[in-house]
Amino acid sequence: MLERKNKAIDLRKSGLSYRAIQKELGIPLSTLSNWFGGEEWSRKIAQNLMVESTKVSAVRLAQFKKARGFALQFSYAETKIEAPKEYKKFAKNPLFFAGLILYWVAGDQASKYYLRLKSADPQKIILFKKFLTEVLDLPNDSVSYHLTLSSGLKSPEIEQKWSEIAKIPLRSFTKSSFHRKPRGKTPNPSSVCTITYSSRILKEKMLVWLRLKAQELELPEKADMVLGSRC
Repeated sequence: MLERKNKAIDLRKSGLSYRAIQKELGIPLSTLSNWFGGEEWSRKIAQNLMVESTKVSAVRLAQFKKARGFALQFSYAETKIEAPKEYKKFAKNPLFFAGLILYWVAGDQASKYYLRLKSADPQKIILFKKFLTEVLDLPNDSVSYHLTLSSGLKSPEIEQKWSEIAKIPLRSFTKSSFHRKPRGKTPNPSSVCTITYSSRILKEKMLVWLRLKAQELELPEKADMVLGSRC
């Protein structure tokens, strides 16, 4: 045992971690901790190892972010090529056209990462769900739903009604949220459903499809309100 301890001391003083020594000599980590935990020289080695590990982690993280950035840029470039081809493929599908127009009017176009549409009308939610799952062939389980309710409504009951009308699995609902009750007023009972699919790539495609549809309908790509104009 003394010989193994001396070898462990030599390895530790050479700058090895407990785990590296364990791998080399087969000595349990708890034993190494008992031997060296109270030694000042060993604690300094541990601090140096921690500093080096932090530096290595920072370099690896930077390399990962850089590689991921290149991969995403490549994916976005591919998206700009694929989206027009897919637009031609789906163009004659009335459900594709309906889904595009519905998202154009009521969808969230500000977010970079979500295809998200909010409505109190179950028909619109059903239509957009069909657009995602039947036209774009996305898995049903990848689409989530969130209810925003007026105070006084019971979440399980409303979820059940939306589930029955819109054919939404109850497991697909996230936790409901509630509107604040206005002071001195009794709010009208209401429920709004938000349907969401998370994908930066698909969001990029959707924006390309909307631009192509605007061009097809001979509409300006962006119609900003002119200040001072009168209707």
